[in-house]
Amino acid sequence: MKPCLLKTAKLLLGEACEAKMRRISLSSDTIQRRISDMLEDVKDQVIIEMKASPMFSVDESTDVTSCAQLLVFVRFIHSGDISEELLFCKELQTATTSEDVLEK
Repeated sequence: MKPCLLKTAKLLLGEACEAKMRRISLSSDTIQRRISDMLEDVKDQVIIEMKASPMFSVDESTDVTSCAQLLVFVRFIHSGDISEELLFCKELQTATTSEDVLEK
């Protein structure tokens, strides 16, 4: 961890916080795993909210630059408001036909 972050943590939050921050692993694998865990948690929350909605819709958009990417958006009612969230983004291995989109 960068010394300036540790110094800031010590000044603002105390030595106990600084000691905890020193123990945080920042290896590439750890960071990648934590990002993946957060991604899955957010996706799970969106799916729970979508299932609790009396209605929802799904929309897709395909980016057809050098690699085809499928972006799936969902709209649903949550807490009396219409919410729109990106559910997932996946690379399409073959083409961008309706069959490929549906399979993903």
